[in-house]
Amino acid sequence: MNINCIGPLKYPKPNKIPNRLIYGSNSQYRMVDLLTGSYLGKLKVTPTELKNNTFYKNKEPIKSLYINDLWIVPFFRRKNAGSEFVKFAKILSYKEGCKGRLHLLAYNYDNPYQAPHKFWRKLGFASASEKENKILDFIIENDIDVPPDMCQGTFMFK
Repeated sequence: MNINCIGPLKYPKPNKIPNRLIYGSNSQYRMVDLLTGSYLGKLKVTPTELKNNTFYKNKEPIKSLYINDLWIVPFFRRKNAGSEFVKFAKILSYKEGCKGRLHLLAYNYDNPYQAPHKFWRKLGFASASEKENKILDFIIENDIDVPPDMCQGTFMFK
């Protein structure tokens, strides 16, 4: 009598349920924590055309997704909610025909003297000015505050 053994059965790993959910439509999105039900923040985006842009150095108009607003509930800041929204915006950029391009005005409406430039630079955004990029890299490397003259707002691109 022959007995054929096929070995132990391997079951596929279950899909990991995400801890956060982003929902919305058109240009406004919200994020919630699925474990606690807490509201984490909001994102507002608009597809736009950039003409003669100093960063992209384009003569013909190109599409880029403009991040109008990114706001995270203060308690949840520094817990990756903002970077998850930016990853989501990158996906939206492709969906909207912007080929992954993102741009924004780095400015903190809640506290104009607390510039968000370090956050954006760490996520790969850059200013059209190489001088500003070098200053931001120095600021990040030395963990110091953004100078007041840069807090007025800087257009940044990715």
